Amino acid sequence: MIETNSAFISKLDDNTAKVIIKSNALLSEEEYNSFEEIYYNLMGSKGPFKFIIILEHGARIKKNVTSFFKKDYKTDFKMAEAYLIKDPVIKMFFRVGQKILKNRRNYPVKEFNTEQDALSWLKSLEKL
Repeated sequence: MIETNSAFISKLDDNTAKVIIKSNALLSEEEYNSFEEIYYNLMGSKGPFKFIIILEHGARIKKNVTSFFKKDYKTDFKMAEAYLIKDPVIKMFFRVGQKILKNRRNYPVKEFNTEQDALSWLKSLEKL
């Protein structure tokens, strides 16, 4: 597992990573941009990868949310994203961001209430 200022990042299997954005974390653009290289090093390849992303209470990004999803959100090394969002306000911003990203990504994204459901869904994608 790798710890950054705002996150814990770990490898679950050859193509699945788990990212936990810490409680009350303020994720900067610079730190977010550093994650891509962390994924490559941790996973041992350039992807694409499946992600389970857990956003703890109070986690946020430093940049304007709309601008972040329009300009900065990276999709090229992803094959699926499963989200577990623990904060209702963050859920609202997440849903706005997903509408913005709809035409920029070509992989499935789904929100879950439990980590086990999210992991089961990601595992089911291997059968497609």
